[in-house]
Amino acid sequence: MTKQQTIWLNRCLVIVILLLSNLGATKTDAQQMPPAANRARPSRPIFDVSTVVSLEPIQYRNDLYSYNITAAQSSSSPVSILEPNFALQGADAPASDLTDPNLYSPAMSSLLEIEHCPTPMTLMLHSSFGVQRMQELADQIDLYNLVPMTYRSILQYLLAGTCPPSSAIIVTIDDLGSNWLRNDFKEMIRVFTDRNFVLVVGLIVHGPQNPEIWDYLRGLDEIGVEVASHTIDHYNLPQLTREAVQRQVVGSYETICEHLGKCPVTLILPFGNIDAQGMILEIASDYIYVVGIQGGRSFSGSPPWYLGRYPPHDTNQSETLNLLEKFFQSEPAFY
Repeated sequence: MTKQQTIWLNRCLVIVILLLSNLGATKTDAQQMPPAANRARPSRPIFDVSTVVSLEPIQYRNDLYSYNITAAQSSSSPVSILEPNFALQGADAPASDLTDPNLYSPAMSSLLEIEHCPTPMTLMLHSSFGVQRMQELADQIDLYNLVPMTYRSILQYLLAGTCPPSSAIIVTIDDLGSNWLRNDFKEMIRVFTDRNFVLVVGLIVHGPQNPEIWDYLRGLDEIGVEVASHTIDHYNLPQLTREAVQRQVVGSYETICEHLGKCPVTLILPFGNIDAQGMILEIASDYIYVVGIQGGRSFSGSPPWYLGRYPPHDTNQSETLNLLEKFFQSEPAFY
């Protein structure tokens, strides 16, 4: 064998060895990779206010308003998830009478002195959202292991001296009426209740009151759906006189107390509008939460607390949840 033939043979042997080595590595990786059906489904990032950092602003625009959002860095710390209808246990659990919604009164507000809590991700919907998108939203909530809760249910955390879990999501549907109720509202609500999901409905109590609708609302309340006040006439409150605001806010509170059998803890502001002078919060002192749209991504002090909400993406409900995360779990936006 010549020297040139020896060199050529050695090169061939090296190539064969490399090919066999790569083939073995590929086979090993394939053996270690579980089949798609057995892979864990993805989980959404869980944010912690202690890890939030300012990044480049993200510009987003929808049909309501435009603003800049600063992104947030997700936390690596695990967060325990509680079911919506849970029972607090242990030394920190509040006495049962303190969590009874029928017994809560503004005189108990000293029990709810909060140093600082992030507002749970909260979505604002109307009947135009429709059943199909409601189903897609429920699928995404289930896929990413989020926990639907209500403003009333997070009260139990606050009475125990803790903030709601960052896995919580509050879904609200506005503009139900106590004297009229379109079937599309019921169908949207049923999408959630069929999955044992809870949500919040904003009720306009313009009379006369319909007994059949109140029977339906009491049935929702019994399975954990929260009935919140959306005033009497859905007027833009900052444009009203103090006396007119009093009638809208207090009058709706008293109507729900009378017909539901328990008093509301949440006032959802028509058009999301609140005055800069604090008159509406002062008049709404019987409520725990006053809910608008912009701002309100954290709360502190004593109730009533102002909390914000966010509208959905038009077509992509996975993107809806991404937008909620960016809005509620990031540094303050610049309006």
